[in-house]
Amino acid sequence: LAIGISRLWGIRLKENFNNPYLKTNPQAFWANWHMSLTRWAQRYVFIPLGGMRRNRQYFAVFMTIMVIALWHGLEWPLVVFGIYHATIVTGHRWLEEYQRKRGVKKSASPLVNGLKSLSVFTYVALSIPLFYLPISEVPGFYRSLLPF
Repeated sequence: LAIGISRLWGIRLKENFNNPYLKTNPQAFWANWHMSLTRWAQRYVFIPLGGMRRNRQYFAVFMTIMVIALWHGLEWPLVVFGIYHATIVTGHRWLEEYQRKRGVKKSASPLVNGLKSLSVFTYVALSIPLFYLPISEVPGFYRSLLPF
């Protein structure tokens, strides 16, 4: 909407979202979701924390995701949101490193990629209530999702 309105006024804005829900891993999701905020966090949080150094990368990734989460507000649900996403992204980064060291080949099958995209969508969708519910209602919401 913002891009369309700006073009009516002769201003060209960069795309800020690049189909993040079609990505096949959490890291790619965040690289394509709110790209201007992600680039800012990478430049001013990830790199200064030593994220390009092997021994600091997991800490830097975790803290960068926490900054992105807390940028939305300083509330307990957003702290939980940040911990959830930071843990998943850091875990995915560790798993990719582990698989690379073991020489595990990645599957490029459309079915596998579709399942990966579905899992990324589910991972993100499960965190959305943290933006809208008070912290006291969050556990009840997630309990209501369970079939038993």
